[in-house]
Amino acid sequence: MSTFVLLFFTPGPKWLDGHSVFEQPLAAHFDYIRGLHASGKALMGGPFADGDGGMVVLQVSGRAEALAIAAADPDVIAGVLSFAIREWWPVAWNEARAASAYETPPMEARRLRPRPARD
Repeated sequence: MSTFVLLFFTPGPKWLDGHSVFEQPLAAHFDYIRGLHASGKALMGGPFADGDGGMVVLQVSGRAEALAIAAADPDVIAGVLSFAIREWWPVAWNEARAASAYETPPMEARRLRPRPARD
């Protein structure tokens, strides 16, 4: 069974102070994440709106695989990025019963089933 993990990237010791995520040397990181997406392990991700790091949603076999993926990121190795991970249980809200987009979602929810892992 697979696990959803939120992978948070934050500035590492070699982050260029005073520069946003868009001004950092992250080409190798972007290539690495694109490869994870192509393999089905990275579902979505992107930079934070404040330009100070970003996040990737992983679907992996467990916490150990998520840690290995994060530690192998070229810009984590280079010290430009640091990371933290959190296991996540996504919930799909039953939108059919909500009167409007501004209403609190109903408490009836179902847990999403992870997709089968791709090899």
